[in-house]
Amino acid sequence: MIPDTYYLSSSSILVSRPPSTVSRLPSLVSRLPSPVSRLPSPVSGLPIRPNTTLFYTLFTTHSYPMPAGQLKYKGWKKLIKEYPDNSVTEAIPGICQFGARIGFKGVRSSITIHPNLSSAFEYPDVVTAEIEAEVNKNRLRKYCSYNTLPGYFIASPLGLTDKSDGTKRRIHHLSYPPNDANSINSGIPELYGSISYSSITEAISAI
Repeated sequence: MIPDTYYLSSSSILVSRPPSTVSRLPSLVSRLPSPVSRLPSPVSGLPIRPNTTLFYTLFTTHSYPMPAGQLKYKGWKKLIKEYPDNSVTEAIPGICQFGARIGFKGVRSSITIHPNLSSAFEYPDVVTAEIEAEVNKNRLRKYCSYNTLPGYFIASPLGLTDKSDGTKRRIHHLSYPPNDANSINSGIPELYGSISYSSITEAISAI
């Protein structure tokens, strides 16, 4: 691995892949109620479905090429055409076109480069090949020197873990440092990843 080469990924501090994600759009989805309230949809009058409340702006527009294998914009646009909540029908096509933000709300004040895990140094060729493959698919942006990095940037450690077939899988340790409020995962509010389920009463009512 080249020590003075840096990469910006979808899980770095600049949450979405392009650097333009440092700007935040006005929320397109703030008018939805919380999933607990089950208030009627502002469009259809029907109750809000569980886990469709959007707590932050899910995408930022940009002009960079999207990686291979992204969601198909036209297909999703067709599938959600009849969905009654405008906030959701605006968010999903945006994710298809521009990728999804992960909702990082932590400190953005400096450049932090964490050392890779020991497993990355044991198999450097594997890690390098994985990175090169991601760059070729437009999933990473390459920075050739420290001086070209954005003003705030966190490089979480890379490592390798064993797969069931005996090969290695690259991991990105976004909870590093452990038990530290400055890790990427610690900067994402728990609410953003919470899941609520319909109650038994609601299930019976739907029958």
